[in-house]
Amino acid sequence: MGYGDVYPITAEGKIIGSFVMFAGIGILATFITALGSKLIELKLKEPTKGKKTEEISDDLSTRTKELIRNQIEKVETLDQKDFDTLISMLISIRQNYGTKDPVW
Repeated sequence: MGYGDVYPITAEGKIIGSFVMFAGIGILATFITALGSKLIELKLKEPTKGKKTEEISDDLSTRTKELIRNQIEKVETLDQKDFDTLISMLISIRQNYGTKDPVW
């Protein structure tokens, strides 16, 4: 059963061939699922490399603000896509800090 040059002809051979095929698929699927589960478990247990959640959040907030500042400084040279992205980032920050939604 590799290249199709040899294949079962009788009903019993076809049944056995089907069973072997599905058993192989099942064993492979079980192995892949177990491996993926273990990798996810290891990733979730991985420490955040010494940083606390608040520090990570503050660092992300600082980097985001710096990115927005840099974009605003060169606002004259932004194309429409970059300008829309900048506006989306500003709206997102405003929503995350609990202020009112902009009226436009």
